[in-house]
Amino acid sequence: MLSPHEILDLALKIEEDGASFYREIAESVENDSQSSLFGYLSKQEEGHAETFRSLLREYEEETLELINRDDSKAYVEDLVSGSIFSRNLRDYMSSSDYREMISLAIEAEKKSIEFYESILENARFATADALERIIEEENNHIELLKGMI
Repeated sequence: MLSPHEILDLALKIEEDGASFYREIAESVENDSQSSLFGYLSKQEEGHAETFRSLLREYEEETLELINRDDSKAYVEDLVSGSIFSRNLRDYMSSSDYREMISLAIEAEKKSIEFYESILENARFATADALERIIEEENNHIELLKGMI
């Protein structure tokens, strides 16, 4: 079972990947409204990442107790790497199939929500509040993306 710190590390990585993904799309699309939307989504994901960084600071003492912290961090990064914002999804950034790219982005948002919901019931109070807020924002991202199709 993953520790609260490891779970928050996973969530942080997901949000960092999402911010990077949306930033890259914002820079690659030529349509100003699309670029603006993806820039906004990138900023939202950066805000989520900062929320998880703050929560991680609450678990710093636990981190010191982890025997192989570096190994644990590497494991967590491998676990989440590409699982939400996959290479397949990133490949569509240069594709002319904009609708498919949006559909895949919606699926990525849904996967992140599923992950957050799976850890919500065992989360501590501050973490649970943050997760609920982020789940709501991720659902809003889905609605924004659906509006772009």
